[in-house]
Amino acid sequence: MKMCPFVTELKVLVSELQTLVALSEPDQVFPLAQRVLEKTGQLDISMDIEEEELIIMETLGVNLWNCATTHLLETSFINNCMNETRATLYHIGYRMLSEAYKCIMDKDIDVLFQLSEMAIFAGSQYTACQQYTHAKELLESANQKLRFQTSTNERQLFPTSEQLCQFQTDLMMAFVELAARQSQWKEVQVLLRKMDETMFIQAETPRQKISLLFYYYFKTATEFVDKKEWDHTLHWTLSFCSSTNDYLQMEEHVLTRLAQIICVALEGRNRDILGGAHTHKLLEIVDGCFKNSRTAFEFHCVKLMILLAGSQSLSSPLELAFLIWRKFWILLLKKIVNFYEGIVHTGLPSHTLGGKTKRCLDSQESSQSDAHFQQLYLFKIYIISEWIFRQNDMDDQLPQNESTIKMILEEMYLVKSRLTDEGLWCCLMILWSVGDTFFEKEKYSCALPWYKQIRSFGLTSLKEDIDLLVLARKLSTCCIRLGDLNNAAIYIETSISDSGVTTTALDYLLLLEITIALKDSEKAGQYLDLLFHAQGFTTEILMSSAYLCHKNENGELLQKILDHAFDISGEYMTQEAFKLHLMTLLRWTIRFCVHTKPGSDIKSIGLLVNKNAIVKYMDKAASYCVSLTGAMSSELKNAKEWVLRTGWNLGLQFYGMDHDAEGAMLFAATSKIICLDIHQGVLENQYMPCLFACMVCRLYSPSFNQLNESERITMSNEILSLIKKLSDMQPEKTFDSIVALIQVQCYATLNMFDNALDIFTHYGERLGQSVTLHTLEVFERLAGTILQCETCPQTVATPILKMVSCVLQQQDGQDNKIVEKWAKWNRMYVSLAMIHQNKEEVFNYITQLLASLSNADGIPYPQREIHYLVIITWNEGMIRCHNSDANQGEQWCRLAHDLLSHLDASHNAIKDQINRAFRHLGKSIET
Repeated sequence: MKMCPFVTELKVLVSELQTLVALSEPDQVFPLAQRVLEKTGQLDISMDIEEEELIIMETLGVNLWNCATTHLLETSFINNCMNETRATLYHIGYRMLSEAYKCIMDKDIDVLFQLSEMAIFAGSQYTACQQYTHAKELLESANQKLRFQTSTNERQLFPTSEQLCQFQTDLMMAFVELAARQSQWKEVQVLLRKMDETMFIQAETPRQKISLLFYYYFKTATEFVDKKEWDHTLHWTLSFCSSTNDYLQMEEHVLTRLAQIICVALEGRNRDILGGAHTHKLLEIVDGCFKNSRTAFEFHCVKLMILLAGSQSLSSPLELAFLIWRKFWILLLKKIVNFYEGIVHTGLPSHTLGGKTKRCLDSQESSQSDAHFQQLYLFKIYIISEWIFRQNDMDDQLPQNESTIKMILEEMYLVKSRLTDEGLWCCLMILWSVGDTFFEKEKYSCALPWYKQIRSFGLTSLKEDIDLLVLARKLSTCCIRLGDLNNAAIYIETSISDSGVTTTALDYLLLLEITIALKDSEKAGQYLDLLFHAQGFTTEILMSSAYLCHKNENGELLQKILDHAFDISGEYMTQEAFKLHLMTLLRWTIRFCVHTKPGSDIKSIGLLVNKNAIVKYMDKAASYCVSLTGAMSSELKNAKEWVLRTGWNLGLQFYGMDHDAEGAMLFAATSKIICLDIHQGVLENQYMPCLFACMVCRLYSPSFNQLNESERITMSNEILSLIKKLSDMQPEKTFDSIVALIQVQCYATLNMFDNALDIFTHYGERLGQSVTLHTLEVFERLAGTILQCETCPQTVATPILKMVSCVLQQQDGQDNKIVEKWAKWNRMYVSLAMIHQNKEEVFNYITQLLASLSNADGIPYPQREIHYLVIITWNEGMIRCHNSDANQGEQWCRLAHDLLSHLDASHNAIKDQINRAFRHLGKSIET
């Protein structure tokens, strides 16, 4: 049977999808699943699918559904799309099974029921991963099947009425959850009310029905709590209780559970103020829950929490609630503390009065009346503090709240005789915790009055017990954030000056921040020195101080921090975090050395005068990179690459600004890192030219000549060793010229002239017939490097000069520049040979030169050079004649005479003189 192309393609895609799921390939499963889902969407379009193909569709749908259930576990898929992937696979399976069973759904109620359940389940899966469009599609599909079943009496009914009720309830609760997840709370109330009114839930009594509803309520509420979705928890509770009053018929422990969920949600909202309508509704719900148990301590606690979360207009009900609570439950304070700690029933986290407060209450040994007074006073402090905190969102309330806090502490001072020291301490800790909460929320203007009043009270009453330095740090931080820098400095400096106080690195970090903000760089530098050696100093504190300097554009202090980081780097060679911190510090520092301000355009301002700092830190950074051992993380490799690239680019910038010495030093630093790669045998081709450029700059920079002999020898040996390693790595022929230049310079520096001559000769031999202007210039440069050395022996210089002349003679004889160079090198050879008494060689050399000039047609040999050769040969001939060597003298003079024919008319005077002298010399020789 030939299969439909659509089914064939779908079969292949599903098979591939199952394979990827089995192999746990999450990054590939989800995109393919979406593609298959889109493909199955075409099943709604009428197409001719054979019965055998429908069987295949059924098999594929069942397999894919089971695959999602058995394979897609959280341990298999660690990325965030796991739940959505699983829901998508369920969706595909449902669509394929719906297509396979579409012809029998109206005949087989079990199939219809099974598909409906699958639609509800898959829709709920989509709701959980916030894919609401797909969720609604599936739930509507299930609802359509329900309507299809109940629309005619001719259809077969569900097997049992209980099964139908369960189906209806599950579907409606799925719709409720979908609406709740989208914060459609009015829709939630409508749906819940519909469930209550239409009696979807199969129950013998209303009590059983509301029990089942409560089950769904607690299930969804617990999910919201687990996900810390506090607003959803409250809205869900309000919607549930607004849709029915039957919940009031439940047992006391169930209603207590409801109240506890309200408490947990209120506490989880982090003291955000409730709207008036919600506050009143919650009070109404709690009042109804505890209608028959007004003396239950849970009732008063929940009511207090709701009122504390309410608006300022509820201050009178709050005071009344507190008075009622105090009247009945002073002796149960410890139990209430336990309730706030989440010990009763829920096991869920809730607000606490703090461990110290509880220990204080548990250890009271004073008189019964004082004990009761202290317990009551502690709770009063807690309630007032909470109330002020909750009303502190508006700035115009700050003066009023500060005066209230002051009043609390003044009252505490008056009643402290009835409180133990630990009781006083607990009161202060309650107030301190409120300040800390503001502090953590970065509401520093709100936190400051709490800390100020606590400090004032602590200095007079509990100076030995309260940590004034910790409080001073908080005060200073608040002042810094509010711009009150002078007071910030006073608080912390006053505290650290107190004898017996152990100052930590954090204290000096605060002082550093203050002095930097005050533009007092000298004092900031002093605090920085103290910070480096203070107790508690860590690399994180080092980076915090560096960030302060970087943020405030203080490059000098940043250099000081980087110097210290390099000094202590040996202690942290095994810590990856420190290595990355140091590289970050280096980047910040170099940018300040280069730019006027971070982010400035380097092309517009060039390099600043701080050249020495740039060279110093880039060299240190390169040495540090070389010192790193072991495997490097990708982040550290990137940092090393940054040092290499930055050193190279800054070196080029220096050369472009005629700072050759600094440029050479940066190239030397860069070469350290490149050489590190060579030692590891992993040099990339892109760095080969950089390395050769670094070598050339080191050898030919002005700084090389400033080195003493020993330093030059050491550098030359290092470079020759490096060249040897490069040759083992088979560098490209492109670098032959550079390699020859570097080797010759090094050998010349080491007075190894035979080796230099070998390199020179080898280079000349390789030129052959393929001489270019570039290679010719290199060849001359090689010769010049050797010949310029004062210690170069004549046995090396002479062959070099002859080889250069020979190579030039072979070039284009009509090129004036080439001929000029040839003549220059000829003169150098002749002069050197004459000085060293190699006169027979000179005679033969000039004779050959004359032959070349005579045989060639119009070589533009410079007239001044021919004139020079005429004078040299004539003088040598005359000297020999006067020394009774007439035969040799006559040969030299004849050579000079023959050269005259190549002089132009501008030299007629010298030509006439030599012609007359030569005729006279001939007559003299004959006689």
